[in-house]
Amino acid sequence: MTGFHVVDKNNNNTIDAAEITALQSARFEFSFWNTSCSGSGSVNHALSFSGAMLRAHNEGTDMVLLELLNPPGVGDGVNYAGWNRSTSAPTGNASYIIHHADGESMRLTKTSTVKNWFWNNNYWTAHYNSGVVMPGSSGSALFNQNGSIVGTLRSGWSSCTFTDFGDRYGKFNVSWTAGELQTWLSPNNNHQAANTLVLAPVAISGPAVVPCEGTPVTYSVPNLLGCTFTWVVPNTLNIVSGQGTSSIVAAKNGTPTSQPSGFITVTITDSKGRSRSATVNKTVTISFPDVDQLQLVKSGPTCLSAPYQAISLGASYNGNTGCNLKYNSGITEVEWQITSPFSYQLTNNAGVFSCNPTSVVNKAGLSIGFASPSSGSYIVTILIRVKNQCGLWSEWTPGNYHIVQNCSWMFTVSPNPSSSQIEVTIDNSNTAYEKSKPVYTSNFISEIQIADMSGNVVSKQRYDGRQSTAVLSISNLRPDVYFIRVFNGNEWKTQKIIKN
Repeated sequence: MTGFHVVDKNNNNTIDAAEITALQSARFEFSFWNTSCSGSGSVNHALSFSGAMLRAHNEGTDMVLLELLNPPGVGDGVNYAGWNRSTSAPTGNASYIIHHADGESMRLTKTSTVKNWFWNNNYWTAHYNSGVVMPGSSGSALFNQNGSIVGTLRSGWSSCTFTDFGDRYGKFNVSWTAGELQTWLSPNNNHQAANTLVLAPVAISGPAVVPCEGTPVTYSVPNLLGCTFTWVVPNTLNIVSGQGTSSIVAAKNGTPTSQPSGFITVTITDSKGRSRSATVNKTVTISFPDVDQLQLVKSGPTCLSAPYQAISLGASYNGNTGCNLKYNSGITEVEWQITSPFSYQLTNNAGVFSCNPTSVVNKAGLSIGFASPSSGSYIVTILIRVKNQCGLWSEWTPGNYHIVQNCSWMFTVSPNPSSSQIEVTIDNSNTAYEKSKPVYTSNFISEIQIADMSGNVVSKQRYDGRQSTAVLSISNLRPDVYFIRVFNGNEWKTQKIIKN
C-alpha cells in the first residue's frame, strides 16, 4: 500500500496506462534500515523485488494497493503488517509511523495525538512527540496502538525545521469501501481487522512435552497462502492427522524404553514467484517423572545406640507423599538404592516395590535397620527414582543421611550444599545421660570455624554460649568442600559442607 500521488507521476488525478505499465518495473526493497538511530551503523539492504500490478486505488484518500508480481517468500523472513478499518482514532501517544524519507533507510516516529482532520473527514491528522516525518515520505503507513495500519501519508508540514507541525493520513476505513480494499483484503468475510503476520522467524507452536498416556497434541505454524507444508516427527511420535497442512495432530508412538526426545520439523515451501523454503525445528519430549520436584522424606534417629535401629524413608512430590506422584501420568514404581559404610537390613519392601498410582495415600517407603557402628560419624547415601506409565524412569535423586554412634551431642547444617548462607543448630535430643545428674546436659554454641580441605581456617566466629542456633554467611567462599567445626565449650564436632 502506498499513496495515490506517488503512482500518479503526471499529477492528472488518475492512474493512466503508462503509469500502470511503469509499475511492472518498479523496485521494492525490504530490510532497509540502519543498525543505530544515528545512522552510523551498517545498512541491511539484502532484499529487492521488482514488478507490481494495480489492485485498488482511491484519489479521495490518496491510497493505492499494489500486488507484487514477485513477492517475498517465507524463506525471506519479511513480516506483513496487519490492518484495522475502525472509525475510531488510534491512541495518540501509542501510535506511530514507519517511513523512508526520500528513499533513505527506515525511520520510526511516535505520535502525540491522532484525530479527524478538520477540513476533510477522509483523513486523520497526526502530531508527533518523538521525531518528525520528513518530506519524501508520502505513502508511509500510520499504525495504531496495536501495530495495525489505519492510514497512509498524504502530505503535511512536519520537518526538522517545523517540528511542531503535523501531517494528514488517508483513512483506511474510508478506503475500505471507496477504494475497494475489501475486494482484495477480505472479499468474503468483510473482516474488521487482520493481525500482523510475523515470519522472522517462523516458529512452531505447541507443547514441548507430549503426554505419556497418548493424548493427542497439536503443532502448527502460520497458515501461509500458496505454501506447502511437510512435517517430520521423531520415531517416538506418530502424526495422527494434518500432514501437508499448516497444523498437525501428533501422539506418542508405542512404549518408549528410555527418556526420548527429538525434533519436530516442518519445511514450508513457497510457490509464489521464486521458489523458497524454510525449515523450522522444535524439541519435544515424551513426558517423564519430574525429578526436580522429587524429594526424600526421612525420619528416625541419627544417634544410634542399639543394633539395627530403624530409619523410615518415603517419597514426596509437590507436597504429596507416597505414590501420589503426578506428572501428566501416574507413578507406577519406586526404586531405592542405599550405600552405607556399614551393614544394614531392609526391614520391608526389599527396596523395589509397585504401588497404585490412583491412590491418594500410599506407603511409598521402606524401613532400614542399620547395624550400630562402633563410634564416629557416618554418611549413608540413599537414592530414589520413579517410573511412570510409559515405562520411563527418572534420574536417580540422592539424599544423604548422617548417622552418629554414641554421641554426647551433635549439630546440623542446613541447607547443605548452599551458595549463600547456612544455619548451624546444636541437637540436644540425643545427648548422653550423665550418671551424676538425673537430667540431660544441654549444649550451646561457643565457637564455629570453617576450614578448607587443607585444614586452613577461612572463617571463625565466637558466641556467648547461650544459643543453640547460628546463621553464617558463606557467600565469600569459593565453591568447594569445607570442614565446619562447632565448639560447645568442652569439645569440637566436625562435619563437611559444600559451597555451591
